[in-house]
Amino acid sequence: MYGLGAAFLPSVSVGACIDLQKGANLLRYLQREQEFNPNVAFMTPVFCETLLKGRKSSRPYNFTVAAGDTMKEDTFIKYESQFGCLVRLYGSTEMGVMAAASPEAPLEVRIQKLGLPVSGVQMRVEQNQGEFTNENNEVGELWCQHEYGFEAYIDRDGKPIYENVDCNWFCTKDLGRISSDGYLEVLSRSDRSVNRDGLLVIFSDVEKAIQTIPGIEAVVVEAQGDSQRGKGLIAYCVLTKNSQLSEKEIRASCFQLLPKRAIPEHILLLPSLPLLSNGKVDRQTLIAIGNKTDFTNLVRR
Repeated sequence: MYGLGAAFLPSVSVGACIDLQKGANLLRYLQREQEFNPNVAFMTPVFCETLLKGRKSSRPYNFTVAAGDTMKEDTFIKYESQFGCLVRLYGSTEMGVMAAASPEAPLEVRIQKLGLPVSGVQMRVEQNQGEFTNENNEVGELWCQHEYGFEAYIDRDGKPIYENVDCNWFCTKDLGRISSDGYLEVLSRSDRSVNRDGLLVIFSDVEKAIQTIPGIEAVVVEAQGDSQRGKGLIAYCVLTKNSQLSEKEIRASCFQLLPKRAIPEHILLLPSLPLLSNGKVDRQTLIAIGNKTDFTNLVRR
C-alpha cells in the first residue's frame, strides 16, 4: 500500500500521468525524469538523500511527497532549497493514508509535523503507563480510526485475526503526539524506545542529538544487552569524510547533549550503514555486528 494507496490510486483518480520506476537508482531516475519531465515526485526519505548527494544541479518540482520513514531536519531543508516544496505523508498498509502536510504550511511546520489527519480519519494518543514513565505527557502510542481502513488480518485459512483492532481503532505501533491545533507528529516506532532509569528513552531523540556532533554523518541506535539503567544502548555511527573522531570522543560528547539515562553504553564506528533493498537501515545486521563486537578491547583502543 505504500505506493499504491498513497500515490498511484490518488494520482489515477485525478487523471495524472504516472511514471512507475521499478528498482530505481539515481542514474535510472535521472534518465526517466529527463524523458518524462514530472512536476510532482513521490519518494522515500532515503531517496531524497540520494538525490541530494548525487545530483549536481537544482531541479524544482511543484512539490515532492516523502513517505515511509523519518527524515533528518537538515536533509529536509537542503532538499527543499534545491528541488522545491517538500511535504511528508503518514500512512500504513492497514490504514492507507492517515495524515499529510499541506504545501502551503510554513517550512518550520512541515519539518516538525506530518500535517493534519485526512478526511474520514481520527487519531488519538494512548499512553501505557504500566511500561514506562513519560516526562512528556503528550507522547504515547498513536491509534487511528479510518473510514476506509482495513477490517482485520486473516490467516492462511482465510479466518480473520482481529489483532490490534479495538472498536475499529487500529494501533499504529508508532509513538507520537497531537498538537493543540490537531497536527500530528510521529517520533518513533514503539519498539524503538526503552525504559531506562524508569523513564522513556526514544532512540530517535538519541540519534538526533549524536548527529549534531561535528564529524558524524549518520547514526542508528539499537537496544542490546542490559545495563545498570535497564536495557543497554549501542550507537552505530558513520563519520564524515576526513573525520578523526573516536568512539571515546563521541561518547564523551554525549554527556553534554543527553540526559544520563539516554547515553549509550557503547559507540561503534562503521564505514557505512547496512541497508535493505528498500533503502531502509538493516537493523538486524547492525545487531549482529554488535553481538560480535568485543567492546572491552574497543574501549581500550
